[in-house]
Amino acid sequence: MFTISGSQPVLVTKTSGSDKITYNALTNKLDIAAGLPKGNYPVTLKASNGTLPDATFSFTLTVGDNMEPNPPDPAQKIELISGTVLHVKGSFLFFANGTTASTFLAQIKTSCVNLYGTNGKKLADNSLVGTGAVLKLEQGGTLLDSYTVIMLGDLDGDGKTTAGDARTALRISAKLEMSADVQILAADADDNGNITASDARSILRVSAKLDNASSWLEKRA
Repeated sequence: MFTISGSQPVLVTKTSGSDKITYNALTNKLDIAAGLPKGNYPVTLKASNGTLPDATFSFTLTVGDNMEPNPPDPAQKIELISGTVLHVKGSFLFFANGTTASTFLAQIKTSCVNLYGTNGKKLADNSLVGTGAVLKLEQGGTLLDSYTVIMLGDLDGDGKTTAGDARTALRISAKLEMSADVQILAADADDNGNITASDARSILRVSAKLDNASSWLEKRA
């Protein structure tokens, strides 16, 4: 229990501690995410109202056995918001045009989802989402659902469509370069299952902003 005082308005933020523990400014309470194991968690809050110095409050949050959340529901699946720009096909989630992780996740209706890069690390909010990223629904350390992300036109996974991607597609079409499954899905502009010089040309047009990969999504409907 703590009291917020001082000249209003006072803004309270959490400056350190587990990312499963967040400060809710609407309720002025801590929100504890499901799946936080029992243990002791140091937390620091900062209160500021524009007048220095800011006030800080550090404490240890204890999670015990009687605080364990309900077990995860294995039937829970990833759901998209209505009118989403994302497209699901099998175990893949397609999208067009570069976007950040925070914008991408705003298209997801389900909570407890995270985006991981090709290096296996969680993407920061401002990181670009590229081909090969993985969207995971996780609860209590349990993986409930996942999709491999495909950005159309992005063969190298950097979240951009460039002339380099078009060159890679052309080399794949000429059998001068091996390709991963995700590269084939990202380069297949006409969705016919093959990478051709025509696909490479389409990627080059998108990279030069003469075309938009959004039209490719319609072929996957």
